[in-house]
Amino acid sequence: MVQESEPAPSATDGALLEKLELLSRREQEVALLVRKQLTNKEIAQELVL
Repeated sequence: MVQESEPAPSATDGALLEKLELLSRREQEVALLVRKQLTNKEIAQELVL
């Protein structure tokens, strides 16, 4: 049986912004920090500030 998967995320900024609108402000902050390729520790430090 073949399972349908979600389409691969688009790399365009427009698609990213569209998806970010569905997230809470905190989730948006985390998503943007992850996009900057920060480590978990760096992300935690940024969120505390």
